[in-house]
Amino acid sequence: MPEIPEELLRRSAEAKAKALGLPVEQILAEMRGEAPVTEVPAESVEVPRPTFVPSPPPPSVPEIPPSGLLTSASPRDQRAGGVGWCGC
Repeated sequence: MPEIPEELLRRSAEAKAKALGLPVEQILAEMRGEAPVTEVPAESVEVPRPTFVPSPPPPSVPEIPPSGLLTSASPRDQRAGGVGWCGC
């Protein structure tokens, strides 16, 4: 098993000890394999519940007036004999 740097191991043990309410030295010993793992009842560990934050409504899209819509092929396409950019 690869060696875990002491600083990383200590920070992990501190976080776990804080979450479980146990001494840091006890958690460090467990992580190093020097002590048996302490069983903690699931009810005693408080898991924060996610909070729902509604997202803002999407911005409104302006209405396009009918005069702004393309109703036929462009003059260039009409000269080429097609109805669209692909010449179909």
